[in-house]
Amino acid sequence: MKLCSFIVFLILGCFSVLAEQNPSEIDLLFLKNIKPLLKVKCWGCHGEDPDKIKGKYIMLDREQMLKGGESEKAAVVPGDASKSYLMNLIRREDEDDAMPPKEAEKLTAAQVGWIEEWIDAGAPWPDDKLLENDKSFVKVAVSGALSEDWAERRYKIEDIWAFLPMKKVSEPESSYSHPIDKFLDAKLKKKDLSMSEKASKENIVKRAYLDLTGLKPDYKEIQDYVNNDSPDAYEELIDKLLASKSYGEQAARYWLDVVRYADTGGYANDWERPHVWRYRDYVIRSFNADKPFDQFVKEQIAGDEMDAKNPENILATGFLRTGPWEHTSMSVPEVTRQLFLDDVTETVGKTFLAQPLTCAKCHDHKFDPIPTQDYYRIQAVFSTTHFKDRTLPFQDYENLGEKDANIALSQERIAALSESKKLVPEEGADSIGPVVGKQTQYFNLEMDRYKPLAYSVVSGSPLPDTRILTGGSIESPGYKVTPGVLSAVHGSNDQASPTGYNTIPEKKIGRRLAFAEWVASEKNTLTSRVIVNRIWQQHFSKGIVATPNSFGKMGAKPTHPELLDYLADWFVKNGWSIKKLHKFIMLSSAYQMSTEHKDLEKLQSTDPDNKLLAYYPARRMQAEMIYDSLLKITGELNPEMGGPGIFPEINWEVALQNRLIMGTLAPVYQPSPKKKDRDRRQIYAFTRRSVSNPLLEVFNKPGSELSCAKRDSTTVTPQAFSLFNSEFIHNRSLALANTIAKKDNSLKGRINKAYKMIYGRFPTGEELKVSKAHIQEMLEYHKSHKIEKQELPKYFDAEFIAEKTGKPITWRQALNNLKNYERDTMPWDVDHEVRALYELCLVLINSNEFLYVY
Repeated sequence: MKLCSFIVFLILGCFSVLAEQNPSEIDLLFLKNIKPLLKVKCWGCHGEDPDKIKGKYIMLDREQMLKGGESEKAAVVPGDASKSYLMNLIRREDEDDAMPPKEAEKLTAAQVGWIEEWIDAGAPWPDDKLLENDKSFVKVAVSGALSEDWAERRYKIEDIWAFLPMKKVSEPESSYSHPIDKFLDAKLKKKDLSMSEKASKENIVKRAYLDLTGLKPDYKEIQDYVNNDSPDAYEELIDKLLASKSYGEQAARYWLDVVRYADTGGYANDWERPHVWRYRDYVIRSFNADKPFDQFVKEQIAGDEMDAKNPENILATGFLRTGPWEHTSMSVPEVTRQLFLDDVTETVGKTFLAQPLTCAKCHDHKFDPIPTQDYYRIQAVFSTTHFKDRTLPFQDYENLGEKDANIALSQERIAALSESKKLVPEEGADSIGPVVGKQTQYFNLEMDRYKPLAYSVVSGSPLPDTRILTGGSIESPGYKVTPGVLSAVHGSNDQASPTGYNTIPEKKIGRRLAFAEWVASEKNTLTSRVIVNRIWQQHFSKGIVATPNSFGKMGAKPTHPELLDYLADWFVKNGWSIKKLHKFIMLSSAYQMSTEHKDLEKLQSTDPDNKLLAYYPARRMQAEMIYDSLLKITGELNPEMGGPGIFPEINWEVALQNRLIMGTLAPVYQPSPKKKDRDRRQIYAFTRRSVSNPLLEVFNKPGSELSCAKRDSTTVTPQAFSLFNSEFIHNRSLALANTIAKKDNSLKGRINKAYKMIYGRFPTGEELKVSKAHIQEMLEYHKSHKIEKQELPKYFDAEFIAEKTGKPITWRQALNNLKNYERDTMPWDVDHEVRALYELCLVLINSNEFLYVY
C-alpha cells in the first residue's frame, strides 16, 4: 500500500508540475500580446531608462504597474478594469491626459480590449519561460545580442516566416491545370468564391505589352494577336515580347527604382556622376540576356572580386554606390565614410533580402531576430570597400551617343561663363567668382561622361576595425566584430550547412564575394522569395507580400505563403530565370482574368481589397509608360538604346528656375537640342536628384533618395491639370494630329485613325458623332484665333545678392542648347484643321481608356 501511495503521489505531482507549466489563455494573451505592446508603447517613458521616467510611473513589473505614479490613482485594480485608471488613459477619455500621448500612436480597439480582459482576469504577470510550452513561439539562434533578455526572446512563427526554411508544398486539388491557379482557387473556395472569367483578347494583349515592354501596343499589334487563332498564339506573344529589346528597358525600370538610381549624388551640390549611366545600361543588358538572377546578385555585390577582367562585373558594382552621397571639404571623412557604410548595409538588406536593417543600428531589433551584432557584421563585409572610378575601355556594345557634339556644347558653356562674368558690375566680381567656379566644375563633369571610366569600387585595407557603435554613434565605438551574415536565416549559424557562413573571411579581398555567395545561395530563405514577390507585383500590382522591401514582423504577411514558396522553389529549379518566371505567371488563368466579376457585391464584403485575386486588378499606367507610349503612338519614339543620359523637355518654368549649389547659382536645366535625343525612352533621361520632371512626378514617379519597392498610384486633381495643360501632352497631341492629317483628308477617316492610334480600336457610332461635333466646334474656334509664334529664350537672367555689398546682381547665362534647337511641331506650324483635330486627340489621351490597364 505504501508503494502504491508513493506511485500515486508521484503521478499526481507530475501532473501538478505540468499544470503549473502549462500556460493559460490569459497567460498567453499577456506574453504574446500585452507584454510586447507595453515594451513598444510604454517602456520608453515608463521603465527602460531610469533617468527618463515620466509621471513617476514604472511599468516593468506587476507590482510597480499596480502601484501607479504621481497621480496616486490605482493604475491597475486586478479583477476590475472599470476601476483601473490605466483604462481611462488608454481609452483617451481625456485627450490632455491620454496614453500614449501622440494621437498617431494610440492603441487600437483590439489592443485596449486585450488590456481590459487581462485586468479583469487578475492582471497576471507570468514568466516568459511559460512560452517554451507554446509551439506557436520559437527561439531563434543568432550570433549574439546586446542583452541577455533579447537573446532569450521567443518569436511567433508567423512573424519570422521569412527566416524559416521554405515549405515543400504540393499543388492543391483543383479543376485548374496551372499550379498558380490551383493555389488561388483553393483559397477562394474557402470563402465560397471563384476566379473571374477570361478577359478579352484585346485587353490581354494590351496587358502583356505594357507589363513586358512598358509600351502600349498599336492597332496592328493588337489585331495581329486578336486574329491569330493558333492555340499557341498567346505563348508566342509572350515569347516575342520577352525577346524584344524593350523588355530589358522595362524590367530595368523596376530594379532602378529599388536601388535608387540617379545620375547625380544629391545633397547641397548634387554633383553629376558622369559614368553611372554605364551601370544603368548593364542592368538593361542583364535583363535582356536573362542573366540568372543569382549571378546578377553576385555581380552587383562583388563582381570585381569574382572576375575583374570581365567588364560587366566591374560595371555591376556601381550598385554599391547608387544612393545619395556627398563628401566635401567641409565634411568629416570618418563621418561620411560611416554614412556610406550605413547606406550600403541598408541597401543590400532591402534590395536582396527584404530586411530593412537600420533598425538594428542602435539596438537589437525590436521586432525581428536581427541583433545589432549582425548589422555591424554585415557592415564589416564592406569595410574594405572603397569608391573607385576604374579605368575601363568602352565596349563595342556600348553607345556613346553624340559624343563630339555634346563635348562641344559643354565647352561652349564654359566659354560663355567668361562672357557672362564681364557683364557683372565690378562691385559684384567677388560674388560672381563661386558662380563661375562651381558652374565650370559642372560643365567639366559633363565632358567626363565620355572618359573610359566605370563607376565602381575596389577592395583594399579597412580603415578602422568595424566595431559596434553604441547608439549608432561613430563617437562611441564598442567591441570589434568580424564580417558575417544574418545569423537568424535558417542554416546561417551552421558551419556544415551549404547555406553559407557564420563568419566571412577577414582578408581584405574576398569578403564581398563570400557574402554574395550566401545572399545568392539556393538555401537562403530570403533571396528567391524576395525576387519572386517583386515579379509577381509587376503583374498583379501587389505582391503576395504587399511590402516587397520588408519581410519582417512589421511588414505585411503573405496572402498565399504556400504559393510564394512554390514559386521560389520553381524559380531556383528553373535556373533563376526571370524571363521564365514571367512566362510561367502569365500563362496562368489568373493573369488572364477579367477585371470584372460576377459576384462583386459578395466580394465587397468577403474580400474588399481583392487579396485573394478573384479578378484581375485594373491599374493606371505608370508615369514612364504614359510618356513613352505617347511617343510610340505619335511615331516619334526613338528606339536607340543606352548611352549617357539625354535631357527631354520639362516644364519651362521649372527648367529655368534659380537653383542653388552651396549658396551660389547652379546651371539651369537645358533640354537636348536634337529632337531625336529628346524622343528617347524615359529610362535614358538624365536623372538629377534636385530637379524632377513635374509631369512624371505628378503621376507618382518616385524620387531617388529612398528605395521604392512599390510605386504609389494616387488619383489627385493635379494629374488632370497636368494632362490637359502639359506642353509635352499638347505637343504629342499636335504631332499625332499632324501625322493623321497627312494620311487622310476626310473627317471620318481622321477620327477613325485617332481612335485606332490612341485606343487601338475604331470609334463606336456615338463616339464618331460626338467627335465630329467637337472637331466642328474647334474648327470655328481656330479659324478665328490666330496663333502667334513664340520664340525660345536665348539667355537666362538670374538675380542674387552680392555678399560684400548687399546689392542685387543680375547674372546672365547663355542657353547654348537652345541656339540651334530642333523644336517639336508647334501650333503655328499647322493649319486650323490640324489644330481642331489635335483638340480631339488631347481629349482622347486624357481618358481612362488610354491611361488604365484593364
